[in-house]
Amino acid sequence: GIKVNEDPRQQELIFKILQAFPELVSGYWSAVNLTLEPRLSSRWITNIPILGTIIFFPVPTNSFTLPNSQHINPSPPALNVVLGNAIPSVLSKNFLTKGLQSASSLVQHSTALPLSKCLAKLDCILSISRETASKLEEDEENGQWLKRIRELEAEAEKRVPEFTVIVGMVQQKPAGPTNESQAIKMALLTEAGLRLLWFYHKLFPRLVSSVKFDAGKLLLNVFDPSVSLSEDESMDVDKDANTLQENSNGMDVLRQLHVLRLLKESDQFGWLNKFRSSAQTNLHRATGELTTRILGSSILFSHDTEEITLWLHAIPETKRALQATTLDETPLADEVAAVLVFLDDCIQRCSKTPYRYLEESVKLFDEAESSDQAQGFTYLRDDPKSFPSPLLMTMPLAIVTSVRKLVLTLATKLQDLRHVWTIHAKLEEILIATNPATKSKVIREAINRETQLLANSLRSIEYLVAQSPASANSAVETFLEQVEELAIPSSSEAAAHSAFELIDWIRLLNIPLNPTQVKRLFDVVVRFCPSAVKEFMYQLDPTMGQFWSTFTEHRELVLTMLPFELAQLHSSPEQTTKKQIRDYLVSLFFSDSAWNTSLGRRMSFGLHRLASAFKANGSISIRQVELSLLRSIFQSSRLIRTQPDLSELKRALFSDSSLSKAVCFSRDLSPSETIELARLVNSALYINDSADQAIARASCSYWLSITQSDADFSTLSTGFDKVILSAI
Repeated sequence: GIKVNEDPRQQELIFKILQAFPELVSGYWSAVNLTLEPRLSSRWITNIPILGTIIFFPVPTNSFTLPNSQHINPSPPALNVVLGNAIPSVLSKNFLTKGLQSASSLVQHSTALPLSKCLAKLDCILSISRETASKLEEDEENGQWLKRIRELEAEAEKRVPEFTVIVGMVQQKPAGPTNESQAIKMALLTEAGLRLLWFYHKLFPRLVSSVKFDAGKLLLNVFDPSVSLSEDESMDVDKDANTLQENSNGMDVLRQLHVLRLLKESDQFGWLNKFRSSAQTNLHRATGELTTRILGSSILFSHDTEEITLWLHAIPETKRALQATTLDETPLADEVAAVLVFLDDCIQRCSKTPYRYLEESVKLFDEAESSDQAQGFTYLRDDPKSFPSPLLMTMPLAIVTSVRKLVLTLATKLQDLRHVWTIHAKLEEILIATNPATKSKVIREAINRETQLLANSLRSIEYLVAQSPASANSAVETFLEQVEELAIPSSSEAAAHSAFELIDWIRLLNIPLNPTQVKRLFDVVVRFCPSAVKEFMYQLDPTMGQFWSTFTEHRELVLTMLPFELAQLHSSPEQTTKKQIRDYLVSLFFSDSAWNTSLGRRMSFGLHRLASAFKANGSISIRQVELSLLRSIFQSSRLIRTQPDLSELKRALFSDSSLSKAVCFSRDLSPSETIELARLVNSALYINDSADQAIARASCSYWLSITQSDADFSTLSTGFDKVILSAI
């Protein structure tokens, strides 16, 4: 006799009971008298939110474990219980179809909302179930959880409306001219429809593939509202709607986000078509995922989809005013637009004849490998995943700055820096042969500065050798005093232009700055446009020691924007020994601002330095410093990362990298280095963990054979031999 739609207290009681006992949800619907057939009535409109609230209760993950235990239950919950929590039978396919096709916009929208919640709940259940099956290491044929997932997907397909119903909802047009009220209705319905389209593409690919639907039109429409989603060529848009659009940015962003997520799941999207981009933060992330999805399936990046993120990080972020020029009146173009246009042309050209550029890449790196007789050299032919995309060979001269960033980021995936040095040599060869920008000495010198900055950056990856700081320059001091007195422009766009103009000043004038001057300039850039910080840092020479003294007062800002790899590039052994800087580096290692999505590849610079350290001598042991940093990273990873992340880090350090093998099989470690390596091994590997034992097996086997065959093994008391044999 509980009336959930009449008494708020009784409604709250039912909500608490069903949250505590989710197995009662499926039986609750048959026992309660709720009117759910779509109709324009107050009772139905009251009942629908109650339904949506119950459906959207959190997934009861405790039901996936054994009673009074944290161990996973090998038997999944019953199908009717799971399905009743996601898409209850009372919300029938006929009811949903009738509601979505109703002549009333209110009924349509009120039906779409609970259906979206049903699909969101289903998506969450499927995701947790797959994770559970993975933990149990189930196989496709006999796994109980995987079987339940297939059953759940099949039954869910039977309970949802046909895909054509959702498409029809999105493609509908208003009857007659569009006034402000009608525009609001259409915006809400379109957002709800696009959300459902996204869920259908993600959860029901079979239903989607059975209907011919051009998903690419969605992308064009959400960035250009004058283009219709229907098959007709256009839709009349009242001027009032244009005014309304200026005040509905949030709804526009939400619709764009749905479409980008949808296209990420779609296999029918023609990715070579050109569309406009957006600077919205949420859209930026979704666009990045979409770009990875569509380029990852192409021949350009199919060998290594993670490389795509390196290319995206290389795209410039400089913002300039329309009439920006150098001191010699050379016009400065919009670098972002220019690079994207060039990159788009390169992608299309390379897609048409990829093997031509692939052959050029192979030829280029073969020359490097044949000219170097060093021991332990890694051949790219033996590791195709490490090979850069053939798209690299199509990069034009006009985007040399992006090439510098790109080459630097590619160093995190290449096992040997000689490949990167070869790219640098090729870049210099092109610049010398073409003699770019001869009419502008400023531009020519700026391009030369980029190649020199790349060379210094590569040297810094191997071993950071600091140059003497620049001496004070009276002209620079006068300029900085004037800049520090500037008022912040009232417009955020104008403030951004001013900040990037200061960055251009560094790039184009090529005047040496000492650390104090760099810090003063950095403070002004932060005051004008905090988002310009990363681009500012890219312009600093790692050998000048300007980095760590620059942003001590802006720690939180830097932690959210600065890539770990860039920070480590500027870190000398002396600086890394300082606790504050090492804590910075560890925090940045686990931040989202890093170049690489792969944690294993984030360690590349440190491993490169370890490999180079066998040849270098200094007052501070580089090997000991880098090993200490790696140990700190592992210690933090156990507190904040999942088991798959830990496994990836271990593989990168102990098994995947030829650089790490150089350390594991080295007999040339000092006593202090041996102690530090032992601490690292103890932090990273567990003696009773079978997976860790497998990781260390190769090293243990090697040193065991040495102990059996080398009569003088007792003298090798400082090597990795003793570390592994004692730690594992």
